[in-house]
Amino acid sequence: MTSMCEIAVAYAQAGWPVHPCREVNNRVNPKTGELEGGKSPYLWQVKGKGGHLLATTDPAQIAKWWDKWPYALIGVALPENVLVIDLDTDDARERLEEHTGTLPDTLTARTGREGGGTHLYYVAKTSDLIQSVGIIPDVDLRLHPKGYVIAPPSVHPDTGTPYTWVNPGTPIAMLPEHAQAALYGLQHKPRKPRSRVPRPEPLTSSQLHALNDKRARGIVTTMQDAPIGERNTILNWAAYTLCTIGKSDTLPELEQAAALTGLDEREIESTIRSAKAGANKNGGAQ
Repeated sequence: MTSMCEIAVAYAQAGWPVHPCREVNNRVNPKTGELEGGKSPYLWQVKGKGGHLLATTDPAQIAKWWDKWPYALIGVALPENVLVIDLDTDDARERLEEHTGTLPDTLTARTGREGGGTHLYYVAKTSDLIQSVGIIPDVDLRLHPKGYVIAPPSVHPDTGTPYTWVNPGTPIAMLPEHAQAALYGLQHKPRKPRSRVPRPEPLTSSQLHALNDKRARGIVTTMQDAPIGERNTILNWAAYTLCTIGKSDTLPELEQAAALTGLDEREIESTIRSAKAGANKNGGAQ
């Protein structure tokens, strides 16, 4: 049985720089609780450079790596003129071709991903493109210098299904100019102009003095003068404090002061809602 080391060396002898990647998920995502980390470079922190930047075609170095990590996945660092279009689902190609036109047949790998997954290898002018996740839904672009891909017969850490070549030995096709232009256009779509929201007028001295509590007045004034970088923190503190001292009727004035600093409406509402919930939880007056 051919070892992963022997296969990695074979890629290197064909001119593809390789590096070892983790074959199992080894950490828990704190937000989702799901395991992740598989496919990341084993060499990630070596010499302060990303692992794929240490990829090599040196058989002796490759042997040392796979002697240390014998079941490591094979990561291939992409050369400057190679683009890999990473399709996460079986219908993603059809949706991509609505933009690029029909893509030519080329060297193709199945990724072992649940729900389908394909890597399409093309020769392209990658200097015009940038590595992208989600150029359209379920379509990523992998390219030099940030890009690497996992190569067959590595086993996908989420599914246990191996990566496989669909058409081994097929030459890497040239990406047509119109397809290259379409990808460039998707990456450089003009942004929709943000609608301008009129800035509110500063609170007048009469509005401030109308507040029936000196402390509430001071809190609102502090919010109105909050510097960039501290606005959200000050808003959270101000809303929480007003609720805990029984001055929640002052929140409309606080919202106006927060808007004056440049915070947007949704951010203001979310922060105040969170502060009120905290005050309620801690038994603050309302």
